[in-house]
Amino acid sequence: SCSVLSEACIPPEWCTAGSMPQDPAPESSIPCPTWRCTMQAMLDSGAPYPSQYFAREDPSDDRQFYDWPRKVVHIDESAINALRATYDDLLPASGMLLDLMSAWRSHLPSRFTRSPDVEVVGLGMNADEMADNYQLSRFIVHDLNQTPSLPFADGAFDSAVCAVSVQYLTQPVAVFEEVARVLKPGALFV
Repeated sequence: SCSVLSEACIPPEWCTAGSMPQDPAPESSIPCPTWRCTMQAMLDSGAPYPSQYFAREDPSDDRQFYDWPRKVVHIDESAINALRATYDDLLPASGMLLDLMSAWRSHLPSRFTRSPDVEVVGLGMNADEMADNYQLSRFIVHDLNQTPSLPFADGAFDSAVCAVSVQYLTQPVAVFEEVARVLKPGALFV
């Protein structure tokens, strides 16, 4: 099997290659060139992701964990600055922005703070945390693991962000499909 992608983690029927290639040379860090597995090929096959990919050690209701505000910063100042710079480069200067899995900080560039040109809508699990987020114009408490559908109209947003939280999703594909639905055509999800 290939040293980067193997039959153990990705079924060969999801890929365009007919069989698993041999390992690349040890000095190479590039996956085997004939192994052309893509997310689109997996989606086109209709094959679901194995449930164990999204299993959690603690299956208790997320609302219990998020019942009280935690107000922790999950990344250091260098990562925050890099994230802000990325947002500044990629996000449009005006319109509606969805801050998915929002909390007490959004790490958006200052141009998003109470700008008359941008409305930042937070969707998260704790009202107290989001009320303390000075960059949100408004917010909605919503448990994406309980209900992955988003409470917004089709094409409502000009962009969306989700920082340092995606690992908590138990149904990320369903949530990302919903993000695509609520974004305008061609809008960016960072």
